[in-house]
Amino acid sequence: MTNKVDNANTQQNPVGRFMVAVGAVIVNPTGEILLIKRSKKLDWHPGEWEIMYGRIAQHEDPQTGLAREIAEELGIAVVAGTPLTCWHIYRGHEEIAENELIGITFLASTDQLDIKLSDEHDEYRWVTPAQALELIKVDGIKRDINAYIRLQGKSS
Repeated sequence: MTNKVDNANTQQNPVGRFMVAVGAVIVNPTGEILLIKRSKKLDWHPGEWEIMYGRIAQHEDPQTGLAREIAEELGIAVVAGTPLTCWHIYRGHEEIAENELIGITFLASTDQLDIKLSDEHDEYRWVTPAQALELIKVDGIKRDINAYIRLQGKSS
């Protein structure tokens, strides 16, 4: 006997189209956070300081996508920890399905301090959380740093 799946709800409310992204507050053994500066050639927040973010591929789980993105863009390996934040944005100025992005930002750690930047970034720095908040201008990225700071307050 087979069980028939009831898809009536999905047919009445069809699944939308959106991208999924992952991010990481990457911390080194001394407690500093990795910040990377976006290339001025990019269309999304050019020249801004950020933490690591990237889109995952269809059928890729978030932790695998995070490890792949970090290896591609930074040339390091990390140990992914707890999720810090979940978020929703539209990448661009239009609130359309093609721009919709759902994201998860993780806490991650590494002992690799030398970064090999891809062409998406021009510079990197290891900074304190307070320095990170001074350099970062984008509210959503500040939210992720503040989530890390709150987590550290609970564990001390």
